[in-house]
Amino acid sequence: MAGILDRLIEFSKWPTGLVCLLMLPTTVWASFLLILKIVRPTPEFIAFSLGVVTYVVVARWLERIRIFGTFFSTLEHELTHGLVATLTFHRVLSIRSTWRSGGHITIEGQGNWWITLSPYFLPTVSLLLLPMIVISPWPVRWGVLGLQGVSWAYHVWSTIRETHRHQSDIKKVGWLFAFIFLPTANLVTMMGVLAFASDGIERCRDFLVDCLPWFLLTAAGH
Repeated sequence: MAGILDRLIEFSKWPTGLVCLLMLPTTVWASFLLILKIVRPTPEFIAFSLGVVTYVVVARWLERIRIFGTFFSTLEHELTHGLVATLTFHRVLSIRSTWRSGGHITIEGQGNWWITLSPYFLPTVSLLLLPMIVISPWPVRWGVLGLQGVSWAYHVWSTIRETHRHQSDIKKVGWLFAFIFLPTANLVTMMGVLAFASDGIERCRDFLVDCLPWFLLTAAGH
């Protein structure tokens, strides 16, 4: 099963890149419109924003502490590889995270570009927190939204820091493809999380629809 799925994912690589390239202008515009809609003094937006500010204020200090600046970020990176590997039916054989020499994951089978690029566009911690926003009562939800803001800002910063031409994962999939795919993929996931955290699933759905170019909307019957 994993081998068949790997071949399908690899076959979809450049068509996906082309779609992302065509979607980039509309995704940028949809992101701009989303920000205009949600920037208002609601409790949800205030809690999320406080989380973002908290991370920005303490990020440089935390990075001097090895467990946060090196070990945690490396572990989160490798766990994201592992999560997508599991979702594409690969068995994770080992995950290693160190203080100084980075990390490594070993999976069964060849793998695919989803697994390779996943840490560079999937905000894993933010995605795991989304169900908590839905099920938590308001006093707890306020704290979850703050954590969501922290995790959101962390992903933005870590992605900027880790995405460079010397990165082995980027080399593996090819710099050209990563350059085409990652901007749109990051905007969709990060702004989608922001939309959900601010106004729930309907706002997130509207944002995702706004990201689609007119010809894709026509093909989908909208």
